[in-house]
Amino acid sequence: MHNGLDELLPKKKQTCPHKWSNRLLFDAMLYQLKNGCHWTDLPKDFPPYSTVYWYYKQWRAEGVIDKLMVRLHESQRTQLKKRIHKPDYGRFPSGEEYLSRQSSE
Repeated sequence: MHNGLDELLPKKKQTCPHKWSNRLLFDAMLYQLKNGCHWTDLPKDFPPYSTVYWYYKQWRAEGVIDKLMVRLHESQRTQLKKRIHKPDYGRFPSGEEYLSRQSSE
């Protein structure tokens, strides 16, 4: 996911190294959106709220947030499909499955 984040961010000339990683900024944005808290109520583990909000406005204007959400949804769907196709041995077989197993034995 981290590589996907860097791919989607707009390329800008970097004059000095970032103090905060893009991943930490994105995690802070997700925390705020998930919990519905005010930007000023972000936990101290995250960068200052003014920094997070500034990046959020920049990335939203560039369409990065929407692209990231689409990518996250696609990865979740892929993981779900992999789980669905695994055999589930904890469920009861249907009548057809039961009969086919009985006749093959």
